[in-house]
Amino acid sequence: MTGPPDIHGPPGTGPPGAQARGRPRLEPPPGVDVWHLGLDVDGDTAERMKKLLDRRERLRADRMRDAAAARSYVVAHGAARTVLGGYLGIAAYAVDWSVGRHGKPAFDGAWSTWQWSLSRSGRHALLAVRLTEPRCGSVRSSTDRQAELMHTSSFIDWRRVAVLVTGNALSLARDFVLLVALGWTAVQRGGTAAVTTVVLAQTVPRAVMLTIGGAAVDDRGPRFVVLRSTAARVVALVAGAAVVMTTDSFWPLVVIAVLEGVLLGLSSPATGAMMAMLATGDQLVRANSLYGTMLRAAPIVGAPVGAWLIAIGGLWQSMLVTAAVCVVLFAGLLYVTSGMTRPSPTGEENLLRRSRAGFQLLAQDRRLGWLFVSAFCLDLAFAWPLEVALPLRVANQGWGVGAVGVVVATFSTGALAAGALGVLLAHRIPLRVRLVASGLVMAVGVGAMAVMPTTVALASVAFVVGAMCGLNGPAVITAYQQAAPPARIGIAMAMIALSAVGTAPISIAFFSAISLLIGVPATWVLCGVAALAGPFAAVRALRRPAPVESREVAVAV
Repeated sequence: MTGPPDIHGPPGTGPPGAQARGRPRLEPPPGVDVWHLGLDVDGDTAERMKKLLDRRERLRADRMRDAAAARSYVVAHGAARTVLGGYLGIAAYAVDWSVGRHGKPAFDGAWSTWQWSLSRSGRHALLAVRLTEPRCGSVRSSTDRQAELMHTSSFIDWRRVAVLVTGNALSLARDFVLLVALGWTAVQRGGTAAVTTVVLAQTVPRAVMLTIGGAAVDDRGPRFVVLRSTAARVVALVAGAAVVMTTDSFWPLVVIAVLEGVLLGLSSPATGAMMAMLATGDQLVRANSLYGTMLRAAPIVGAPVGAWLIAIGGLWQSMLVTAAVCVVLFAGLLYVTSGMTRPSPTGEENLLRRSRAGFQLLAQDRRLGWLFVSAFCLDLAFAWPLEVALPLRVANQGWGVGAVGVVVATFSTGALAAGALGVLLAHRIPLRVRLVASGLVMAVGVGAMAVMPTTVALASVAFVVGAMCGLNGPAVITAYQQAAPPARIGIAMAMIALSAVGTAPISIAFFSAISLLIGVPATWVLCGVAALAGPFAAVRALRRPAPVESREVAVAV
């Protein structure tokens, strides 16, 4: 069968979803309205119906191994949303419900007086709808409905989130092992210039490939991208280990670094896309808090392990160890991405052209754009003080090199503590506190660090700034993921990753030049002032309409 599903209700009910076409919505039933939903539709119609579902429903459908059962589930739920939207006076994609302890769906809040039940059998489904308490002709504005929709039911697949986060933490630790091993070997084989070449050989291709990887995620799906890129990294590392074991030449290091940069850039945007599929609503910030905490801890493990491996063995042994970690990561990704299907073809321009559409997306979607600006400004204002100004101030004050370690350690401790706390409580903290208030404290704290008179005072402020950073980071990423159009979340995540990669060198170059004119302390304070642009941009973002399920599609059935 082609075309929309066959939906028939009681006499006089009219077509479902009429409100989307400018006709009056369905009248409340005097008793129980029973609708017959025909589920025999073609593949294209089923894909359009799938776009009406929320992320939780789509994830469940993707996990079904029986394609016919999955299609039946999708069409039944899409048709049910269409009918229910007709009663509620909203579009089908904006219908939202929670799932009770026994798996029975129900409405919350102002819609709780509506009850409904959906049953499926073969190519048919029945939907029963009743109103327990008739509405007394009350009129509710679209703004009121929008506010209610913001309190959507949340979902999180903790098991898959834990596997994904652990795998990525292992991968980042592996990256530091390889970074230390390649850097030390480059020093021995070519000196300072060789180290610079190896670092650039990895960093530049990674930045270039980020947007291509994001477009690939949107086009092929995260499963396609991460499994192939991770498998390719295993092959490249094993082959590279065989080469460096038999030669002392410098250039194999460059080739390995280039391949690592390319594959890392391709796979990076997929992580954010997968996280948004595994958690929704308020639960997504908890998942991102866990992710951020684990990633902050990874270098603490990876860097010393890399140094230890070089000390007891050599580069090729380090590469084999990192290849083994990639095998473990691959196994975890097989589990995490199980059931994640390839997106429907969009018929848009080719992959390379779409990879250049990131800035256009940020310009078109103001909420997404302002969130990007918020993250960029905070990253820009932080890099120079921590990496350049801190060692200079410590040296000028005669506090000793240990003071640098103390300040960095307290900053990291604050960030780790806030991230761990966020896993438990972030969803209970208002968004404006997580996104705006934390950014203001960060900006003030960065500026205050420039004038702290003692190591203890400087470390204390660094702890507070780190804690706010651990709270703000997951909040920005979560709001950004939720604002991104699902069909373009790959390229959106590529842009935020590109910002994170590019801000450090820009910050160091820009503020170092300014410090030559006005001095280190004044430039440090200037960084704090510049950081204020972060919470200001966050306020602008929050003034834009918050995304609800209607952002995900605009399909009439």
